[in-house]
This record gives sequence, structure tokens and C-alpha cells, in this order.
Amino acid sequence: MVVKKESSVVVNKSGVQYENGIWKGVKIEIPKNNYKVNESLFKQMKHYSKNIAQIDGITGYEDSYANLTDRSIKCALWMRKQGVQPGDVIGICTHNQLDTAIPLIASLFIGAVSNPWWETCLDEDVIKYFIELTEPKLIFINEQSSSIVQNVINKLNRNIKIIALGNVDGVESLTDILNTQNNNDEIDHFKCTSIDKSTHPALLIYTSGSTGRPKSVLLSCDTLDQNINKNDDQISDCSTGIWFSSLCWVSAITCLLTSISIGSKYVVYPNPSELTICQLIEKYQINWAMIGTGVANRLYKTKQVLDFDFSSIKRIYLAGAIAKREIEEFLVEICPNALVIHCYGCTEAGSMVTVTPVSSKPCSCGKVLPNIQMKVINPENGDTLGINEEGEICIKTSKMMLGYYKNPKATDEVIDADGWYHTDDLGYFDEDGDLFIIDRIKDLIKCRLDDIAPGPIEQCILKHPNVAEVAVVSKPYGIDREQPMAFITMLPGTKVTEAEIIKLVDDKLPLNMRLSGGVKILDKMLYTPSGKIAKKNLRNLARVLAQEN
Repeated sequence: MVVKKESSVVVNKSGVQYENGIWKGVKIEIPKNNYKVNESLFKQMKHYSKNIAQIDGITGYEDSYANLTDRSIKCALWMRKQGVQPGDVIGICTHNQLDTAIPLIASLFIGAVSNPWWETCLDEDVIKYFIELTEPKLIFINEQSSSIVQNVINKLNRNIKIIALGNVDGVESLTDILNTQNNNDEIDHFKCTSIDKSTHPALLIYTSGSTGRPKSVLLSCDTLDQNINKNDDQISDCSTGIWFSSLCWVSAITCLLTSISIGSKYVVYPNPSELTICQLIEKYQINWAMIGTGVANRLYKTKQVLDFDFSSIKRIYLAGAIAKREIEEFLVEICPNALVIHCYGCTEAGSMVTVTPVSSKPCSCGKVLPNIQMKVINPENGDTLGINEEGEICIKTSKMMLGYYKNPKATDEVIDADGWYHTDDLGYFDEDGDLFIIDRIKDLIKCRLDDIAPGPIEQCILKHPNVAEVAVVSKPYGIDREQPMAFITMLPGTKVTEAEIIKLVDDKLPLNMRLSGGVKILDKMLYTPSGKIAKKNLRNLARVLAQEN
């Protein structure tokens, strides 16, 4: 079915419409008190008190909803006694562990704003920036980061209390503060702080910092509630889920709150290897998993994957970057009972905005979700484009961020006067309303007369059996031109040469996509705090290499 640009037509059973270049998800009435997400979660946690909430993937310890609720209430009571008020910022800096959820849930209970930190790449400059931007009232922190954070607090002469999620000499622990809350009457009669408006702030999530300082996206209680998946029959109170990103990803928070809202259990494990992921899925009979395409790519290259039983998986939610067709086919092969669901979204738009339906096209990110509007524009002049025309993806949604925290100028740069968020993602919609993402606009390489998308080059290089990961970025050439340059890592115990990679691309791709900027083999790939390949850092490295030549 071909859809004309000026027409308005239902393109799928869910009621998605196309009108004047805009794809509109079915409109669903949002409940009046939808934003009271804290009270809703509290009620559900009480209801499912006999269920297992979380499982420690290292020890196998099972933590019940009754225990999770009790600890969250005690933490909330203690925070109130420390003078934490609705709207105050609470820093959380930790890997995935059984206590990770406690300060997040407690903050929601009392109307405070949770602010997960990048726990994997902290240095004094980043910590100083986080503290000065958000001015946290408290910081809950793991053992590994407590010393450097306390040093920065002392240098800044700030009166910020830190609480250890673990055991740190001289630092009060979460266990310590929970033990002080022994008034059973207070605990039994605890009530959440009443939220009186949908725009009440709930969460600060940092962007990946691809350009300049990371910005902090402010999301509301209403957005968190809309993100909770209450309707997927494969995610129920008898299912077991897993995800591998920490709380600094909005997808991880969505998975956590969804599990809690339906009394499901989930497995917790800090930074698992590909082999450990396989072991966890088989051991705990995982029913659903949220994985990034980077993890999927690495699993694809892990030979031992075929030795494990993944038949328990019913849903795989795939998000984070473009996934090639071979990855989809691989996931379908190893998970014979699973539906592989592509998700596309961004923190600024409140999380996911498209997902693939049950029957989907290869490499499609799916169709527009309810209460979402999307369009494709010409990034040069802002004109709305039509079917199969490539341009910048724009989003309008009731889940939109409240703005970049304390940065109205940056907010105005990405959300226009009509409320459209400009994603900087290059893509198109086909005639059936399926979204296809090509690349990030800022990642395009200005080579001769063309703008080259790195994606096809990267997918070509990944077909080499010894390549683990690859990123193609721009390398400066002359005054105003750029060349494609590839950074790769190899699978353990294998070898590959720069000449092999160059020849592979020469043989498979057009002349303008050849690696005229060269190839650099890395011992370890560079990542952003959210686990994506750090193309900004690789572009800087390419710039240094260009200056040396």
C-alpha cells in the first residue's frame, strides 16, 4: 500500500495514521491521576509482598517484595528526617546490586528527584560538574567511588552527606540508616508524599555527552508512569526479566519500574561478560530481556553462545543503536521461542517512541507508539518530507522531557516552537509506517561531494570473522574535508590486519565509502558511560592521528 504525503490513512491495526507528513500513534486517554506514580508503585509493592522481587545473580539470594518495600519505606523515612523535601535532588552512583533500587524508590515515595550518576567513568572533573549542576542533598554511592566523591566534596567545601551502598570505613552505610528506623508505627502507617501535578520532577538522566558537557534531562512523574509497560502479556507477575544497563539509562529505570508495577522478578548482576549473560539466562530461566545492540553484537561473536539453552525467553527488547539483519537472525536462532522487538527512543522523548509489531520487517524500528507523533524533515530547511525520503527524525509526545536541567538555551535548541524534538537521527518511514534509522547526522562523514553514513561501512567490517567491534568516524583531511577511518577490536585469540579490513571494504562497497582515512586496531574499544561506543572520543583520536601524519 502506497501512502501519499497529503493523505490521512490508518496504516496498521493499532490505528497509526499518516497525515500531512506526520505519523500519529493511536490516541489513548491518560488516566486523571496518572502522575501519582509513587502511590501506584507503593500499592503494587504491597500487593505483591509475597513475590520474589530481585535475585542476586552472583549469590542466588532472593529478595522479596516485602523486604524491598520495607527497606524502601525505612530509607524514605530517614530521608525525610534529613530534611529532604519534594523536588530535592538525590544522587545515586552505583553498579547494579540488590540495594540499587532502594534510594530510587525511596526518592519517588517522598517526591524527591533521583539523579543516577555515571559510575563507570568518574573523575574529579566529572564529579565536580555533577555536584555543581544538581546540588544534591544526599549521594548514595558504591564502595568503589566513595573515596573520590568524598575528596571532591571536601575540595568544594560542600555539606553533602554520602551513604555507602556497601561497607566503607568512616562512611555511614545504607544498612546503618535502615537499622535506625525501628519505629513500627511509622513504618506501618507510612504514606507517600502527595504529588499534585503531572509535571512534578522525578528523574535527572545525563545524556551521553557526545558534544561538550553532558546535559541532564529532567523527566516528570507523568513520564515515568507512561513508560511503565502494563499491557505486555509476556511480562507478568510470574515472569523473570533481566537487563544489563545501570540506572544511568532510562531504559533500565523503565525495566525496573515495569517489573515492580506488576510484581515480576528480575535478576541483578553488575557488568556481566557475554559468557556470564548466557549462564544467567539459562540458570534463571529468563523470560524477557532488554539488551543493547552492542551486547547483541558481542553475543553474535561469542561461539559458546550456542552451547546454552535460551528456550525460556519469550521477549527480547533490542535498543540502543542500529542492528543489522544478521543480528536479528542470530537472536531468533538462539531464542527459538522469542519475539525480537526493536525499540527506538531517546531520553529527551521520555524513552521509547516506536516498537516493532509481532510481524515486522528486517531492521525496522517498528511503528509509532500510542500518543506519539513523528515526522521526517529536511535538516537544511526544516521542510517536512514524505514517504521513503531520508531526513532528520522529529518527535512530539506527552512523555517529553521537562527540559535540560538549568539549561533553557540547550532545550530551545532541540525543541522547536511547535513542540517537536529534533533527534539528530537520520532515517525515514516507508509506506507502511515502519521507521528505519540510518545514522546520527553528526556522525556523517563529509567526504568529497558526499555525506557518508558510517553504518554500512561498519556493517561490512563486522562481517569479518575476527572483528569484535568497529566504529567508523570522520578523520580531518585538508581544510574542510573528511575521510572515513575505522577503529576496530579483535575477538580474543584472533588476528586481523589493517590491510585486510581495507581490502574487505574495497571489495564490497562503493569507492566513496573506502577507508581513505585508514584503520586503527585498538586493544579495547572506547565506550560512553551508557555503554555505547564513544564516537566523540574516537573522532578526537582520529584528529590527533591526522595531525601526526
